[in-house]
Amino acid sequence: MREHTHATTPEARVARQSEQDPVKAFIYDREATAQTGRMLERVAQCHAYVARMGWRFEGLWVDTGDDAIHAHRRPYWRAMVAEMEGQPTGTRMVCLVATWARVSHDPQDSVTLRQMVSRAGGVVATIDGETDTDRGLSARTDVVPIEHPAAQWLVQRTTKPGRSLT
Repeated sequence: MREHTHATTPEARVARQSEQDPVKAFIYDREATAQTGRMLERVAQCHAYVARMGWRFEGLWVDTGDDAIHAHRRPYWRAMVAEMEGQPTGTRMVCLVATWARVSHDPQDSVTLRQMVSRAGGVVATIDGETDTDRGLSARTDVVPIEHPAAQWLVQRTTKPGRSLT
C-alpha cells in the first residue's frame, strides 16, 4: 500500500525554511559626539547578544554626527533597511539596538524609523529582549511567529511590501 502525501505549498516551504535558518542580525547604533567609547560598548553588547541567541551577524550600521541626530537623514539606517529589503522572502531578520534611544529619543521619529524596518520584513529589538511587537507597532497580517525567550518575533511569510524608504 502506497502512502499519499499532500503537495507542499510555497507558503509551507517558506515557513519550513524560516524555521531552519538562523535569524539574521543587523546591528545599529548612532553617536552624535566625537567620543566613541560608549558606542563601542553598546556595539560589543549587541555582538554578545547575537552570539548568545545563536543568530547570524549580518553587519553593523552606525550613524554619526548630525546624521545621528536627525531622523530624516540617517543614511546608515536607510542603508541597513535597503540591505534587509534585499534578503530572500521569508528571511527572519532583526535590527538589534542596545536601547530604544539608539533608534531615536523622539517617539514619533522612533515609530517612523521602526516602521521602515517592519516594511522591509524585519523587527527592531533591544538587547533586553524587547521588540516592536511588545510596543504594539506591528499590525501586519503577513507574518508568522518566531520563537524567542522574551517575545513573539515576526517574519514576513510570502511577499515583501514595496521598497519605499519614505
